[in-house]
Amino acid sequence: MIKTSSTITAFGIGAATTLVLPFIGQSLTQNTDLSISFVASLLSFGSFISYSLMSVAILFWSYRYIDWLIPADIEAEIFEKKNLAAGVFKGMMILSIALILAAVIISP
Repeated sequence: MIKTSSTITAFGIGAATTLVLPFIGQSLTQNTDLSISFVASLLSFGSFISYSLMSVAILFWSYRYIDWLIPADIEAEIFEKKNLAAGVFKGMMILSIALILAAVIISP
C-alpha cells in the first residue's frame, strides 16, 4: 500500500516533496527493499509529471475559453490602454482556475 503524507507547508514545498518522493525517508528508517521503494517513487514522480502537464493544458484551455466568452479584448485593455483593473482581473482569473485545479488534484 502506498502511503503519502498530506502536510502542506507555507509555500507548498512539503506537499510536492511528499507526492514526489514519499518513500525516501522510509527506506532509511525501516527495513524495506530499496528497489521496491525506488519503483514506487518513480511511479509517484511519473504521476506528478502527468498531472502537472495535464493541469497546465487545462489552465491554458480554460483561460482561452473564458477569454473567448468575454466581449472585451483583455489584452488590448492591459497593454494598449494600461488598464490596471483588467490586469488584476486577468491575474485573478488565472489564479482562481489554478486553485480549482489544485483542489481537484489534491482531493482524495
